Amino acid sequence: MLNFHVNTFPLELDFANINALIPQTASTSYGRSGVSAGFSDSYQFASGAVLNTLVRYTRFDSNAHGQGPADMEISPEGWAGNYFNSWNRNSNQLEVLPAFQLSTKSWHGSHEVRLGADVLYRSYDGTSISHPIQLLAQDGAVAERIDFQGAGLLGASDAEVSEFIQDRWTLNSHLTLNFGSRLTSQSIGREASFAPRVGAAYSLNGGNTVIRAGAAEVYGHVPLLAADFTSNQERVLSFFDASGALIGQPIVLVNSYFISGAPPSAPGTPRDPGSSPRTFSWNVVLEHQFRKNLNLRASYLDSQTRNLFLLDQVVDNAGGTGVLAVRNTGISNYRQADITAHYRLGERADMSFSYTWSRGRGDLNPLSDTLVPFQVPVIRPMLRESCLRTFPIASWLQDSSAFPGKWSSVRWPMYIRDCHIQTWTFCKTMSVCPTTSASPFTSRLT
Repeated sequence: MLNFHVNTFPLELDFANINALIPQTASTSYGRSGVSAGFSDSYQFASGAVLNTLVRYTRFDSNAHGQGPADMEISPEGWAGNYFNSWNRNSNQLEVLPAFQLSTKSWHGSHEVRLGADVLYRSYDGTSISHPIQLLAQDGAVAERIDFQGAGLLGASDAEVSEFIQDRWTLNSHLTLNFGSRLTSQSIGREASFAPRVGAAYSLNGGNTVIRAGAAEVYGHVPLLAADFTSNQERVLSFFDASGALIGQPIVLVNSYFISGAPPSAPGTPRDPGSSPRTFSWNVVLEHQFRKNLNLRASYLDSQTRNLFLLDQVVDNAGGTGVLAVRNTGISNYRQADITAHYRLGERADMSFSYTWSRGRGDLNPLSDTLVPFQVPVIRPMLRESCLRTFPIASWLQDSSAFPGKWSSVRWPMYIRDCHIQTWTFCKTMSVCPTTSASPFTSRLT
């Protein structure tokens, strides 16, 4: 069976990031256009084996710009002026996914073995141009100015090849095991990464109770924005005293790489990031049917990600030097517990009651939040010994020792983000209510 598909996804969004602290004049507008085309084919052999092939090409162009050329202004009351950054990116992605499903084998139960490969090529080019940012004190005087220098011409590409194998092993009517592994090589990331995963499902009480559990390790893609980070414009910081006089000389933040486990490179030198994010997740799910129309589901998920790419601003005020560095030392942890009761009132009516507790904790300044979708105007320094919760712009701290009467962008102690969420959900509808669930083993091997 051969299928073809073509999708387009245009979007134009004015004042995309407007909120209580960002008026229209200081907001940014966003646009995109793209097309995805490909085909899939499924062929069954006489033995019962099946060969599935998917080929997909995606072209994605996007851009963002402020509302004018005026300098951007940031004060305790919010943003003013015009948003400082304009960018455009033209990206391409080609993916080929052949997968071979063997016919069912018998050995201490039945085995459904699947193996295949994943070939992925990504590339982009574009520009990122910024104009000055002014940080204002309470009295409206300029405490700091950020200028930009450099052409801002960007471009990067990555090729990845993965091989995978998985087996669904049904030992008997009560126990099923899923296990597999994936081996990936990346041209700008890890030379080789091995990612195993395992899952199990066990039923008892005549199938009224089912226990599921799974664990998986997953290696992510290298952000292309990390591959050519040194091509971005460099920030130039200037600080002013209460009278408006320049303090010292402007400090140039040289774009650099600080990659853990790799030899240090000179500031401003392009390099292969040589790393990619690594996530380990596990979960447990318990489902029990008390009556034909009453089900209870409880689950717990734990996910830990390491080697996230971060941006770290390091300034030596005494020496008058600084760097804006990409680090691969970011950490993100997420936990979630969920319990849901589902009661079926009739053939066309359902009622669900759900309670979800979740907590996420991770480092600030991840590359995905700092440069995407819109570059943040002020990048906070990363001081790992601090463990404060994030707070909004109105809660900036005043550093009277360094800049009397001024607001300092260098010493804001906001370094770790911490979110703790509890939700109650009650749903009564003529269709099935949505529930929250996640399993590391549901991530596709292909």
